[in-house]
Amino acid sequence: MIVVLALTGSSLFLLTHISNGMAHQSDQMYIEACRRNLSASGLIWVKRNATKIDELLSNEPRVLDTTDLQVPAGHINVSRGSGGDDSHEDKKLTIEVRCSKRKISLRAKTIVSLNGS
Repeated sequence: MIVVLALTGSSLFLLTHISNGMAHQSDQMYIEACRRNLSASGLIWVKRNATKIDELLSNEPRVLDTTDLQVPAGHINVSRGSGGDDSHEDKKLTIEVRCSKRKISLRAKTIVSLNGS
């Protein structure tokens, strides 16, 4: 009887350890998908507003509304990047995204050129 209890306890410990690992991997994949979604949304916003980007990004970064995306703790900031002085030859913007779930946080930065890609 004691052997059965010991085997049951060790098997429950092993299953708990495996399920915690699976939950962590699932959260990592979810956060990575959220990052891709936020980055794509920021890029679409930049492309749709390319003609009036100077007035939209006057002096400080533009914080985009992410409530409809339903990303936990999701943020998108669009700001002027390097090389974006007043010349229109190489105007670059920086899209910064942040998201987090439980103990996992992810930040990413994408630099976009308005005249090229």
